[in-house]
Amino acid sequence: MPLHSTLNVPEKILGMGNFGCGKTSAWLNIAVKAQLTKSDAQFYVLDTDDAVDGMVETNPKYQALENLHISPGFEYPDCISWLKRSREIVKPQDWLVVDFVDSIWDTTQRYFTAEVFEQDMGNYFLQARKALSGDAKNLKAFEGWTDWQVINKLYGDFANPLFKRTRANIYCTSKIEEVAEDEKNREVRQMFGSAKVKPTGQKHLGFQFRTIVVFSKVVSGQTERFTYTTIKDRERELQRSHSCENFTTDYLVEVAGWKLGSI
Repeated sequence: MPLHSTLNVPEKILGMGNFGCGKTSAWLNIAVKAQLTKSDAQFYVLDTDDAVDGMVETNPKYQALENLHISPGFEYPDCISWLKRSREIVKPQDWLVVDFVDSIWDTTQRYFTAEVFEQDMGNYFLQARKALSGDAKNLKAFEGWTDWQVINKLYGDFANPLFKRTRANIYCTSKIEEVAEDEKNREVRQMFGSAKVKPTGQKHLGFQFRTIVVFSKVVSGQTERFTYTTIKDRERELQRSHSCENFTTDYLVEVAGWKLGSI
């Protein structure tokens, strides 16, 4: 009786939070439940943080997973290559996982800097800082149309096929940052203002997902308790500090309507 969705619309989930709050464990537990229930779903994983392999190798319940296909994503060409390969073989019941997706924005800028200025980004900004005039207040290394427009298009070559042209489930993770009190982007204020946190990375990242989940860990003495809060979930009731012992049952089954039964 495989784990399966009752909808024809694939999941697009962004799990965000601080270190150790359960973002990665959430999708790994989906993979565990999929294998235990003999689902055909495969998980094609882009690991931009060099952390997934370590979690899998040190946890017995993940070591037995045969439905994981993990690829490193430290450089922009590696990310593009992974996406192209995955989209050629992915099926509707499968999952594309990017852990951490916000790193793609930094990776794109590093690639642009190396290709255009023929130096790594750290050295490029160092040189820009050296050239900063005495009365200038802001370091403006990348400029308007000539730089940021191109960087955004390079980023779009990854983001658009993943989020808009892939017929499969998507789960991504990201780090978080506080929403500034003087946040100028109206859409960001409306979506993330009440939560007071937003995903790091490209400013429109959060708008690519159907579901945005903030994971939290509460420590009381020797006890750890994990919860999740949804700050965006189309056509679903928002959850506040919902217990999250297992994301598959606590969210996919209980809230998103996934089933354990015959398809």
